Amino acid sequence: NSIYAAGVAGYGGGVAYYDGYTWQKIPTTATLAIQDIWGKVNPKTGKEVVMAVASDFSTPNQKEVLEVTPRSADTVNSAGLRWSIHSIWSPDGWLYYICGDGIFKDYSLDTPWRLTSYQSSQYTERIRGNAVNDFVIAGDLGLLVHYNGSSFREYNGHDLPNFLGNYYSVDMKGNMIVAVGSLNSGQAIAVIGRR
Repeated sequence: NSIYAAGVAGYGGGVAYYDGYTWQKIPTTATLAIQDIWGKVNPKTGKEVVMAVASDFSTPNQKEVLEVTPRSADTVNSAGLRWSIHSIWSPDGWLYYICGDGIFKDYSLDTPWRLTSYQSSQYTERIRGNAVNDFVIAGDLGLLVHYNGSSFREYNGHDLPNFLGNYYSVDMKGNMIVAVGSLNSGQAIAVIGRR
């Protein structure tokens, strides 16, 4: 009974909200295409927090971070982020991660985003996970990385082959990870990982 959808609408980002009965368009200050949206209930406040990221890959430094409610989607602080962002995720509704040209985190939307201890040489397309100590990042040239709370483990080039292509999305639930993308030849590719 609380679903948010986001993407491209005209020249700016389009956002919609479903309350269990009807869909409604949400007014937004976004001027770029929304690449990802993520929501979580903050356990400390009980408040639903929904965030989105928007960017234009063809133009450096064209990026926006949005805070989304059923009534509005307004841009918030993007200080500290590099030239392009592509995905946002939160394990708990108060710590947020953003990936794209770097991997960033922030506890407060009023402070600059900071780089995490792990940085890939590849562009990162998507971040998802179970908890702050259990998440996965997927990206270009077969990049697939898992964080276990103390260290990052890259699977590409080790357990999985490097390939000419990209993982565009990844999701994780319990002990399963699924990443999907395509080879440069256009062939679809998917990988399933189990603990």
